[in-house]
Amino acid sequence: MNGFSGEPEPKPETGEVAPAAGTVPLPLSQPRFTYILLAINVAVWLAMTAMGGSTNTGTLIRFGAKVNDLIVQGQYWRLLTSIFLHAGIAHLGFNMYALYVLGLEVERLYGHKRFLVLYFMAGLFGSVLSFNFGARISVGASGAIFGLAAALMAFFARHREMFGRHGRQQLLNIAFIIAINLFIGFSLPGIDNLGHLGGLAAGLVLGWYFTPDYQTSWDWSVNQPVLHDRNSLSRQWLVVVIVAGALVASTAFGVTRRQATASTYVQAGQTLIEQENYAEATKALITAVQKDPQSAPTHFLLGYAYSQLKEYDQALVAYQDTVRLEPKMAEAHWNLGLTYLALQRQNEARKEFETFLTLDISDKDAAQARAILRKIGP
Repeated sequence: MNGFSGEPEPKPETGEVAPAAGTVPLPLSQPRFTYILLAINVAVWLAMTAMGGSTNTGTLIRFGAKVNDLIVQGQYWRLLTSIFLHAGIAHLGFNMYALYVLGLEVERLYGHKRFLVLYFMAGLFGSVLSFNFGARISVGASGAIFGLAAALMAFFARHREMFGRHGRQQLLNIAFIIAINLFIGFSLPGIDNLGHLGGLAAGLVLGWYFTPDYQTSWDWSVNQPVLHDRNSLSRQWLVVVIVAGALVASTAFGVTRRQATASTYVQAGQTLIEQENYAEATKALITAVQKDPQSAPTHFLLGYAYSQLKEYDQALVAYQDTVRLEPKMAEAHWNLGLTYLALQRQNEARKEFETFLTLDISDKDAAQARAILRKIGP
């Protein structure tokens, strides 16, 4: 890294002028947290691999992937945990290489505290933008990494004259790398570009205000000029508060907007059922039913969740509502028949299986229904 040219100041005691020096080295921090973040990401990936596979959707959800419908249910921590998850070795390898290259540079230039705020704020803004306007489950540190790249852009933009041609070339190189990665992201399916854009925007804003403010002074102990960074996290506390407020407000906006639709709670219920978290699934589906009481599939899902909890009385009501709204839903009559059997109400169960046989079902399902009717008896 280039330094700054420095002119000597008069020695306080004598007024003498020390010899001029050519360049002044930048005050750099020794990277520490970049290595810690690398270790955490790799450790989490290994844990996911051992517990179902890092490309398994269920595993990603259990470890904290960004799932919009679960965030609406109050699991806001997913906005943070998702930036430590990676789907597959290629995803992990690419992001960790980028974190190693960019993270070391940003931590050296900005210092430990500003580096951490940049990383996490950019990652969170990426998650929140994806939550607000994206639909898919997403994971990855890409938003945070784009934020680091944007912070480097801000650094060389603010100091482009001091660094001369080298600084301007670095600025162009970083801008080109960001543009190429955005182009690739928009060209390929399955990439969360909203997360990239959110991280990029947060990195640019914070990077601009966090950029070191260098001042030259003369160090008479070594008889040469030295640089001091007059900027710090404490000097930029208002910017941090404003950005954090924007983060909270945008999260609240997304939650409020998504809470207005029953489909959000239906999807949350389905996701929770897949996770076998039936107690939470019933809560989400009850809300969905309240918002759209005429949806037979929602009543059916609620009945299924209750039956898995062995709360058969509640399951019975949900299945009855299902067949009332959709009399030809074969699986609803089947589950309703099973629920009657669990409650030892054989006569009602027989009627449901007989109705089931009149509907459009497969030969295998018909054979199973007849077998159950034989067990119930006349």
